[in-house]
Amino acid sequence: MIEVLRTTFGCLTLRNYRLLWVADLAVTWADFMEMLILSWYVLSHTNSPLLLGFYAALRFSGSLGAPFFGLVVDRFNRGILYIVSRTSLLVIAGSFLLLSSSDALSTVIVLILSTISGFSKTFDQVVRNSLLPEVVGRDRLQSGLALSRTGRDITQIAGPVTGGLLMSTFGLSQCFVVIFCLYISSVVLVMRIRLLS
Repeated sequence: MIEVLRTTFGCLTLRNYRLLWVADLAVTWADFMEMLILSWYVLSHTNSPLLLGFYAALRFSGSLGAPFFGLVVDRFNRGILYIVSRTSLLVIAGSFLLLSSSDALSTVIVLILSTISGFSKTFDQVVRNSLLPEVVGRDRLQSGLALSRTGRDITQIAGPVTGGLLMSTFGLSQCFVVIFCLYISSVVLVMRIRLLS
């Protein structure tokens, strides 16, 4: 039993993986909160299921660029690219925070920023996937992938629930304060990861 636990959770004994895992929890938690909040915003401001569907599709627009992102990741320092990708997500969340706080947010702006965010999130995922073997080593790669997936699944549950709770209690702008803080924590954690290359 102890050997099974050691094999399953062994990656968490690695400093870099712990930083990566917690940083990913913060990003995906923020992402799923943001998805719920912006979906509510689009639907409540437009009363259009079509625009809601359009918003949801734009969140994945970056998938079109994934093959090209792989070329970039192969040519440049992945650690720096990871910091840049996480910082781009922070800037987008900061934009949502500023716009919602000043009552300047609109459906058009949500759609534009969601498109940019879709590209940033896809790029971030490509960079992250390229880093994982270096962070955990080839012998622990499957365990690292499984733990990463578990963390993402947890945030798929907790993110929307947290977003709904905060939205109903505090309102839109305060939700983006929390989301912004989650992105800040992710950037700080990613900056602490030490890579060999």
